[in-house]
Amino acid sequence: MHELIESKGTIYSNVGDPVIARQQEMPEEYLDLLKRQQEEFRWNLNGFTKVASIPQAVADKWLREGFDIYKAPANEIIRRLRMEELDLFVTAGNRTV
Repeated sequence: MHELIESKGTIYSNVGDPVIARQQEMPEEYLDLLKRQQEEFRWNLNGFTKVASIPQAVADKWLREGFDIYKAPANEIIRRLRMEELDLFVTAGNRTV
């Protein structure tokens, strides 16, 4: 199991309406791990197969846009990642889900 990468938010209220700025740092080791998982991808026919690793900041953005990642089918999540050029977070490599 890997350490959770914390998503941080800052509230700015000195310029009119309050604004929340969110950010989530992606350490290079984590990105390297995702690349290795893409290269080593294998379907697990006996249970669940990890096909993506989506940062909380991306999940939050999608929820604000009306796309509920927690209810969406895996193929829609993968399609959206690829559409937004976030292919690095797809651990299924070039395979389709």
